[in-house]
This record gives sequence, C-alpha cells and structure tokens, in this order.
Amino acid sequence: MPFGGIFVAVGSSIYMFDELNSVRPKRISIDCRSQRVHLLPGMNVTISVSFAYFMDGKIYVNGYRDKPRERAMAVFNIDKHIWEPEKELPDTVRGYRWTAECVVMAGKMYTRDPLKSIVYVYDPKENKWETDKMLNMFDWESASVVDDVLYYFDDSLGSGEWRSSWVVVNGLEELVAEARVSYGVHAGSYGGKLVLFFYKNRGSIIRCAQISLERRHQGRSEIWGKIDWCDDVLFRSRDDYYVRKALDVIV
Repeated sequence: MPFGGIFVAVGSSIYMFDELNSVRPKRISIDCRSQRVHLLPGMNVTISVSFAYFMDGKIYVNGYRDKPRERAMAVFNIDKHIWEPEKELPDTVRGYRWTAECVVMAGKMYTRDPLKSIVYVYDPKENKWETDKMLNMFDWESASVVDDVLYYFDDSLGSGEWRSSWVVVNGLEELVAEARVSYGVHAGSYGGKLVLFFYKNRGSIIRCAQISLERRHQGRSEIWGKIDWCDDVLFRSRDDYYVRKALDVIV
C-alpha cells in the first residue's frame, strides 16, 4: 500500500487510489473477507487524486488535472464496475484548491479549501455545488460523521473540547485532557459509535477510544458521550506507523 494512497470503505471492501499521478497509478479493491485484491479499470480522466468518498453505490474521486491545473471529478460505479463519464465542475469550483478533508452527511459531500475559508457542498443527485457558511465557522480537521452529525476535536482556544457540528459533547472531560497533550487526534465511526485515535508518549504510542453517543433534549439539543473502552493499541519503535484514516469495514 502506498503511503500517499486514498482509501474508501464500501461494505466488506476497501478501494484504494494513488494520491500521486504516477506513470502507473494503482487503483485496486481489497476484499477483506477473502483477502483478495482486484484491479480496477483505468480512469477516463488523468488526475492526481486528493480525496474520494462513497455515496449511493458510487465512489467519487476528486483531484487535479496537470494541464491545465484545475479540479476534476471521476465517478466509479461499483455495481457496473465501470467509470462513468467525467462530471463537469462549475467555474467557481474548478479553479480552487482543495484538501483531503472530506465528510459525507445526509447524502451530500462537504470539503474545504486549504486556507479554511470556504466549505464546498456537493449534491450528487442534483449534480450541484454550493457553499456552507455555517460549517465554515468551525475548525474541523480529521473529523468523522456518525448518524449525519459531524464530530471533531476543537483545540482552537487551547483548552480542547469534543464538538458535534455546533455543540460541545458532554461527558468526555477525561478524554479531552489526554487528547489535549497528544500529537494529533483522528476521528472515525464504527457501528454507529465514535472512535478516536491519538498519540501518546511523544508519539511512540497510538491510543484508541470507542464512544457511545446519546442525544438529549432539555430546552436545547445536547449530545453526551460515554467511553466504552480506551486503551493503547499500537507501540511504535520508529516513526513507521501513522494514522491516515479510519475505515469502518464489515467483515
């Protein structure tokens, strides 16, 4: 697996796309049940891949053309095992840079530019791009979505807190204290629960926590988290293990 690969989980399979536009870019799927690797057909557009996501039976692969330097989108139909015609991007989107930060909520894709000044929203059913001013108010990185709610660790004020889109997640004060002094926090989802990865002991240990979530309504919407378990899951003798992305795969 290339270090710069872009990964997407679909059921029991993981799809991988080379991040860089190499001479022979790798595009494969891995069946996690049979442990078999399958090659994907060649893309109908040459791009350097920035991120990819799965919605409604299709994988949307986003990246850049080399000449001219602009954004492009390719769509892989999983059931038909083919690349569909390239999606045309509007001028307001084609010229901007984008990062690997991407989440899917309520059937729409959300991503932002590297300067964190614009959040783009793509609706595949309408093939329409918009911007979201409200979501751009928050500094969400390495975020994850559980039941169409965005979760991320907000340390913009130095104190640190777990947030769900607009509100602080209650009941995670002990975990916040650990994450505040860590070397990076990554969120993922697993079976309707929130999963967190962060580094300890100057990055030599990767720690994981699984959190059950509960919504409460007492005059206003509240979200509470309960730590199911939290433990060290990997010890690094060198800088040879990194958390790139958490994938929820059905095996």
